[in-house]
Amino acid sequence: VGRYKNITRTANALFLSQSTISRCIQNLEADLGCRLFMRSQSGVTLTPKGEMLYNHVARACEHIFLGEEKLRQMQRGIRTIRMNVSEFFLWQFMMPVLDEFHAAYPDACVEITTHTLGTRKEAMDELASGLTDLVCTMAPVTNPGGANITEIAVFEDILIAGSKFNELREGTRYLADLRDYPFAALCTQENGPNFYDKLFAMQGMDVVPAFKVDTASLLLPLVRRGLCLAFIPAQFLPQLEEMGDVFRVQIKDEMPTQNICIATPEADSQLQIQKDLIETIRKYAGSLKACDRLPV
Repeated sequence: VGRYKNITRTANALFLSQSTISRCIQNLEADLGCRLFMRSQSGVTLTPKGEMLYNHVARACEHIFLGEEKLRQMQRGIRTIRMNVSEFFLWQFMMPVLDEFHAAYPDACVEITTHTLGTRKEAMDELASGLTDLVCTMAPVTNPGGANITEIAVFEDILIAGSKFNELREGTRYLADLRDYPFAALCTQENGPNFYDKLFAMQGMDVVPAFKVDTASLLLPLVRRGLCLAFIPAQFLPQLEEMGDVFRVQIKDEMPTQNICIATPEADSQLQIQKDLIETIRKYAGSLKACDRLPV
């Protein structure tokens, strides 16, 4: 009921009658001594206490559903691996990894979900709870489940601008010289300063971004419209140069590097198919190349 927010849809999903669902709700609320749902003509909504209970129970249900699905796949001879990767990781070198992995395991099913800087904590929580088999993300990361975390690649950001700021095409500048220009930045859910806050602080700049976005794919359209400057990984530079309306802004300051890491469960709990995928990722991650297309 908490998932569907509707007793009729819940009854249909469980192949039960509406009266049975309503009776189960009444019995549960009586046992707990509190109301869990608010009923209206449009459906049902969780009360604050119901929301708290649902947040705990939903994760347990996910494990049950996942276990059932894995069992069905085992009975059908299907091997499945679940991975949660950052957008940058996916666009940069996931495709050749999948080419090689699929050649080695043509009958395997690879389930891929992506996360942003703002949702990488949730990705690590899924790894800790066994809902995903590996996470590839930007360092540093929280590690609630004691996973193995290994840095596998290093990259450097570059500053880009659109044709509206053509005066920046020529010459080399210090980042502090650009303090009056609008910037876009990726937002995170972590407490404390992020990478860009630290970068500006190193130059004595107190910059409030004109735009904060949760995914790197939104940076390029903002820059192309002339709304802001933005930092993107240097691996995207060859394609940007082909566009013509976006260019690199040369800055004199030394840019700090960032790291991509892979998080996995303890080695003893990994299946051979998981170990082989991890090794393939590590092989390609060591030599990042420009991706075929930018995420747009």
